[in-house]
Amino acid sequence: MNSKRALRRYHYQRLKNKRIRQNYWGHDKNVAQLGISVDTPKPCSCWMCGNPRKYFGEKSRQERMVIGRDKSWGTIISDDSSK
Repeated sequence: MNSKRALRRYHYQRLKNKRIRQNYWGHDKNVAQLGISVDTPKPCSCWMCGNPRKYFGEKSRQERMVIGRDKSWGTIISDDSSK
């Protein structure tokens, strides 16, 4: 069985290799930037790379599910409260 340290190093190297394939289209590989990209996979936080909830106000899947449930509950509650 692998030790925790060996497993952590394996995953760190695996993510580095993945980031090289995704982000460095033939450019020079800056070692410092590559190390940072393991922890923060997006190279920037512009509206194209960033979180759509921040820039467009989109709801997450979980929030949309809750809103859908609230609508059905709202009709039941509003019927009871009108009596």
